Amino acid sequence: MSIHLFASSFPTRRSVVLRAALVLLAVIVAAPLAGSPVLAQETSGSAASSSQAGSQTVAQGHFIERESKGEGVVFLVINEEGRWLEFNEDFKTGRAPDLRVYLSPVAASELTAETIEGGMSVFLAELDRRKGSQRYRIPENIDLTRFRSVAVHCLKYSKLYTAADLQKGQ
Repeated sequence: MSIHLFASSFPTRRSVVLRAALVLLAVIVAAPLAGSPVLAQETSGSAASSSQAGSQTVAQGHFIERESKGEGVVFLVINEEGRWLEFNEDFKTGRAPDLRVYLSPVAASELTAETIEGGMSVFLAELDRRKGSQRYRIPENIDLTRFRSVAVHCLKYSKLYTAADLQKGQ
């Protein structure tokens, strides 16, 4: 009986092949997603990722109400992975389809749907969700010195939901 127990503790050839096939399948499925913009804007679980070693918060701002309620804080963070807009866990805005995140050269209090859609602002990504922490990669070709605010805008209804001025060095 002890020989039987000892022999059964070794993996069978079938289980080894099955495990290898599952690993290979996972790699095949994940590989095309590696450069996906969805993964680039994937949330980090919390804005606490800005506290990682080597991270620097270069600006931040508080979301204000525009055509919908807006709450929370946004951080502009630079780290070894790139440049990010990070919304903290207190972020909240109204419900709408097609909510998008923009950088704008216009102050949050002066922003309108027209300034967002008129080409002055830069589209970063679709809003991941209406509440909670999330982060969005800022492409390296964007000159951050041109922008004063972050906006969440509903493109479908041309409504500016919430915005935040980016205050440097806080």
